[in-house]
Amino acid sequence: MSPAKVLLTLVAALTLCVTVAAGSANAGTIYDSNVENRLSLQGAQRARVLQIVRESDRQMQRVFRKYGINPYAKPDLDKLQMAARELHSIETNEINKMSKVLNDKQFRQYKKILAETAARVKAAAQ
Repeated sequence: MSPAKVLLTLVAALTLCVTVAAGSANAGTIYDSNVENRLSLQGAQRARVLQIVRESDRQMQRVFRKYGINPYAKPDLDKLQMAARELHSIETNEINKMSKVLNDKQFRQYKKILAETAARVKAAAQ
């Protein structure tokens, strides 16, 4: 597989890595997009989004540890490729949960945030 194709595959899986909650292990890394503060969330909705994001972050941290991925280092494409299936599964679960909590406008913004951060990770990997 060409490096460009590998990178595109990884970007899809890395979209998950962008939904980091404040104070998480990934806060301040290229994977941190601060979703909960970039959406206009209301009361219980904010609490539910934080719960979803924190659970995804915990799962992602387990995958990062399993594959030796350092979120503070330049993205290692080989390690991320090995973890891609697991990260994609976490991402799919999170997106499904978010679609049930966010309204249409918020969900569109959420997807935009995911794309922006995936682009940042992609650029950092090159």
